[in-house]
Amino acid sequence: MQSNNSEKILHIKMIVTFLDWCCYTCITLIRFALFTHKRRFHTKTEIMPPSSHPMFLTFDTKVALTVLSGFLPAAGTLLCDPVAKVTEVTRRTFSNHRGAVAGESSHVNVFVDHEERVIGSTKQRIFTAHPNFDETIKFVCPSLDRRDGTARRAAQIAASGGVAPDDAHASSTLVSTERYLVITVEDSSANFLGFAKCEFPLDRPSTGAERLMLVPRYLDEHDHPSRIEDIKTLDRFGIDDFGFLNIEWNVT
Repeated sequence: MQSNNSEKILHIKMIVTFLDWCCYTCITLIRFALFTHKRRFHTKTEIMPPSSHPMFLTFDTKVALTVLSGFLPAAGTLLCDPVAKVTEVTRRTFSNHRGAVAGESSHVNVFVDHEERVIGSTKQRIFTAHPNFDETIKFVCPSLDRRDGTARRAAQIAASGGVAPDDAHASSTLVSTERYLVITVEDSSANFLGFAKCEFPLDRPSTGAERLMLVPRYLDEHDHPSRIEDIKTLDRFGIDDFGFLNIEWNVT
């Protein structure tokens, strides 16, 4: 009887020892699995850092520009037959870094590209210096893709012989992009009567009205032939500017 009890106790101890070994093994496997999972998670985070090139989402906009009335002092006493022409201008500024070559150090150049798109024009008004156009020009302004459009435009500049990178050490980077409308007023003989830049944005909804002062072309480029000619016109008529245009706009 005592022998049987000893055998039972021994069996119980063996079972308890086996269960204890099983528990220890399970805990060890769980710890190893958790450690491996954390290591893989941190590894993925390190090899996939946040993108340094965020995605720009741009959308087409619908623009309605109304050219109302104006005053054209450059028409003179003979008056004129004015027409207002609307143009969309995209102005891109590039930074051009040239690496060091034999005998020269590296340097950075900045060049500007103007891309123009004719939108439309008003009907011609007859024999007046105070035109009342009162016409609305409607058009769709396509979204501006800063990445694909920039690369494509830079290639076009280089292909056309423009001021762009011309050696294997050069690289172009877009610094800024500006898009706006300009209005040019001419008479029936294509004589210049005034130029104005519209300040309202084309890439987001807005509405308003404004009086635009008409100024010489290329006002910031002192040696440009058109600017010099326009300044002479102002001096000839004894006036300070080319007058003004009243406009309204609605961008949706």
